[in-house]
Amino acid sequence: MRRAAPAVVALLLAGCGVSPSEVLDGTGAPTGAAPGVTLFFVDSDRRLRPEVRDTGRLGTVVEALALLLTGPGPDSGLRTEIRAGGETRVLATTTADRITVRLPLARADLTALGVD
Repeated sequence: MRRAAPAVVALLLAGCGVSPSEVLDGTGAPTGAAPGVTLFFVDSDRRLRPEVRDTGRLGTVVEALALLLTGPGPDSGLRTEIRAGGETRVLATTTADRITVRLPLARADLTALGVD
């Protein structure tokens, strides 16, 4: 243990080999309202693709899920892997350590890609 102590002190004094530099200015931090909600739908190659719904704000989990259940829209070239049922009411309850979301779907209404 006594032999290791000088080696540890030497390593601590030597640092990691990165020399200090001057302060560098970066770009500004993101601020302001989110332009909308990013939802993920399926393209013709069965890959998830983002689509932003211009809502003017980020919204809540419940609102995002309700938008997801409405589908991608007819002109997007995307589709959903959620069986259309028309019901978009989503319920959520929140506790200190958990958010429970209830969707108007049965397990059979979703494919594995739809869950993603």
